[in-house]
Amino acid sequence: MSITYEVRDTDTINGTILPTFQYLDVNGAWQTASTFSSGATSTKVANTEDTSAYTEYSLIWYPKGDYDEQYVAASNIRVTVDDSESANNTGYGDSNDFVLDTAAPQKVSFGIDARSDQNINITLEASDDTMVGILMKLSNASDLSADGVNASSGVWMAYDTDLVWAFNANPATVYYQFQDATGNTSTLYSTAAPSIPQNIVYIDISNAETSELQEFIAWETVASSSPGFKQYNISRSTDGETFSLLDTQTDRTINYYIDSALVADTTYYYKVAAQDNDDNISNYSNILSDIPDGQGGSDFTAPAVTNVAVSNIGPQTVTITWDTNEPADSTVEYMTNTGGEFTDADSVGIASMLDTADGLGQHHIVLTDLTPSTTYYFQIKSTDPSTNLRVSKEADDGYSFTTVSGPVISDIVVSSIANQTATIEWETDLMDLRLGLIVKR
Repeated sequence: MSITYEVRDTDTINGTILPTFQYLDVNGAWQTASTFSSGATSTKVANTEDTSAYTEYSLIWYPKGDYDEQYVAASNIRVTVDDSESANNTGYGDSNDFVLDTAAPQKVSFGIDARSDQNINITLEASDDTMVGILMKLSNASDLSADGVNASSGVWMAYDTDLVWAFNANPATVYYQFQDATGNTSTLYSTAAPSIPQNIVYIDISNAETSELQEFIAWETVASSSPGFKQYNISRSTDGETFSLLDTQTDRTINYYIDSALVADTTYYYKVAAQDNDDNISNYSNILSDIPDGQGGSDFTAPAVTNVAVSNIGPQTVTITWDTNEPADSTVEYMTNTGGEFTDADSVGIASMLDTADGLGQHHIVLTDLTPSTTYYFQIKSTDPSTNLRVSKEADDGYSFTTVSGPVISDIVVSSIANQTATIEWETDLMDLRLGLIVKR
């Protein structure tokens, strides 16, 4: 903020003055200003002649340094000068009222709808003490430079709540800032939509004998996002152009859908999008199509299990992975007994349909709460969409692994939490010790 004042002192001896500055705060009280351009508060020469002439001085005040994030509708600047004489040594002048605004705009909401058939891809709202003259800058680039796909990216443009936008990454991510008429600029925000469901596949699971026509649709599970997963949106069409929402799936790990009661000699098209709890929506998956003709009902072959591997063996945990030649679920049954009878064994399973790392994802099960230095035996179960079950075990006893030696950790307790520290305690089975860890930030 530029400040200009004029001064004269016709009764001074030394002809100099020392200026100080105040501003009127939101409560109507005068506060000392201290953040200026160089030399603003140094000793100044004043006109001492008994004329109407004044000596003019100018300076720059940086109000954000003194009174940041504030809005005063009728503020004032007071300039006080002191000629250091014993009497009548000070005088002051007040400016006209002006708006003192050091508060940056803030994001209220920002939503992404990356679906390719939407007219509006971004909806947003910002807040400020006055929305007059608000600008915004958006880009797919994290440094807010031009992103190469949106002509308006990387430049300040007039505030708008609805935008047509092109995305160039998966997940679709937008970076943005707001700026008010006085130049206050918000923090750099970013919003990301969920990832696009990948590797969508179908299996015709129709039954020719009963004329029950069904399609099984599966896709790669999307990763968790910070707003939290809301649902998969499964859309269907019979002409490949006009799609409507068929159903939703609110469990992120259920990465498949069975479409039943279909009509013969009809081509069905499917695509899937993911939605988070902030209602950001990904673009659609690839479109796939099929005519349910009953051929799927002849599938009586269980999935083939290959590439069984055991990794990350610890005292109490282990990771087991494998591949299948078609989408199937994942279960591991495990025990310490020999003989290969797993009827009463413990088990861990997930409902996600998986196959390989290059497809829907590799089957992946983590066993926990195991006993150190112990040999375990396990078998694998995978069931395909036609309910064909494959049980895979090695030799008579099953696949096996031995946990490594180490303490058993139990009774984990967060005993105290402060602003920047937390104390975590746990027990082990060695020497009856209770250990503690203090985490500082």
